[in-house]
Order: sequence, then structure tokens, then C-alpha cells
Amino acid sequence: MSICPNCKIEFACEIAEGRSTCWCANVEAIPHIHELDEDKCLCKDCLTGNSNSTLRILLNTKKEN
Repeated sequence: MSICPNCKIEFACEIAEGRSTCWCANVEAIPHIHELDEDKCLCKDCLTGNSNSTLRILLNTKKEN
């Protein structure tokens, strides 16, 4: 199991579990979310924008730019 660095919930990352692909490859992520945290695995809700935490990432990134 992995912990989403954005919302802190536990979720399954199939790559971390030793598989060659992960469920996230088939998820339509909200635009630019991968670019913001490309080195971190996010849960499905954060990837798809169904989390208040995703909004926080986007707002914090805008402030930094």
C-alpha cells in the first residue's frame, strides 16, 4: 500500500507492489496534475480532481509561479 502525498489516504500502487503497470495508467487525470507532482504517486481521487486536496495543489502551484 502507498500513502497519497496529497491527501494522505492509503491506496494501492501496483508499480510499488512489483507489477509492470498500474491502474493509474488508465485513469483520465485532470490537466497538468502529473506535471505538478510527476515523481509522486497520487490516489485516484487526487488524480481525477475528485478531492479537495487536488484543488489545494493547483492553488499552491499558481501562487509559486
